[in-house]
Amino acid sequence: MQGPRLRAAGANPSVRSRPSVHVHDLPDELAVRLHALRRARRDARTRASRVRRVLLAPSAPSIPSAPVAPAETHVHL
Repeated sequence: MQGPRLRAAGANPSVRSRPSVHVHDLPDELAVRLHALRRARRDARTRASRVRRVLLAPSAPSIPSAPVAPAETHVHL
């Protein structure tokens, strides 16, 4: 993923700007490898997205190690 400055400068053209390769135009073995590569790339993006979501999520409040009982109140008559 590129930031807006890199995109504006034209540095490192994104993968999507390359001509697309259709699986139908390739020999069977190469088509299988291309399909596996695309699946692996999609899975990696999904994992990265999930990791970012977990890391950016608000953290849960800390839980004390031992519950503290309320102080007993005595009524003196």
